Amino acid sequence: MENSSLFLILILLLVTSCADRSADALIIEPAGSAAYYINNQTLTDLKVVYINSEALNFQTDSTTVFRDSSTVIFTDGIIGVNPKPSDSFSSIRFFRTSDLSSPALVIEPVDDGDWNVIGQERDNSGYGLTEYEFTVDEQNLEQ
Repeated sequence: MENSSLFLILILLLVTSCADRSADALIIEPAGSAAYYINNQTLTDLKVVYINSEALNFQTDSTTVFRDSSTVIFTDGIIGVNPKPSDSFSSIRFFRTSDLSSPALVIEPVDDGDWNVIGQERDNSGYGLTEYEFTVDEQNLEQ
């Protein structure tokens, strides 16, 4: 009898300690996100190699952006911030696919002013998705 009473008390304790918390106890932190597009208006396909910012551990990745197209190269999300290009990238290098030995264009550091906002969705908190686009043309590659 004593064991069953102890077992019943233990079960009762477990059930009440796992009860749902009120909605007031929820902690909601708004977050922003960004999608980064490269608009390739050159006469050739480009290999884009980027190094993320220090906050993203300087990770390196790459993608090919075909001529006359716009392609998402990276998406980022940060709690409490609407990320900008300089928050996400430390450098971006563009290579003609016909010559991967030397970059045709190097962006380092990344300047937010070089990017156009092509889409934006924000909620009441002011956070949400921002779509940025960097356009590369033959003039960029000649610099």
